[in-house]
Amino acid sequence: MLNAKALENLDQEDEAKQIYNDLIKKHPEYLDAHKGIATLYLKKKQFEEALESYQKILEVEKNDHETIAQFSWIQFLKLKQNRTYSEEKTSNILI
Repeated sequence: MLNAKALENLDQEDEAKQIYNDLIKKHPEYLDAHKGIATLYLKKKQFEEALESYQKILEVEKNDHETIAQFSWIQFLKLKQNRTYSEEKTSNILI
């Protein structure tokens, strides 16, 4: 796990993601690995993938307050992103 965090800090996110995935395969309920991979998705604005990762955490630990907060925050970001896209699309039509 420390190796994955170190790789994240060095912007070697693909390598970190591989370590997290390996950890998850060996220990499916290892929440820190799920959180690590969710954070990587969030950094890349891959909201659907991040939500899936956080959902897996909530299946194991329903009362993880940090995960609930992150899950809600990502849903807000997705909504905001979709609204911005719709507004841009509409303004392009009007021009």
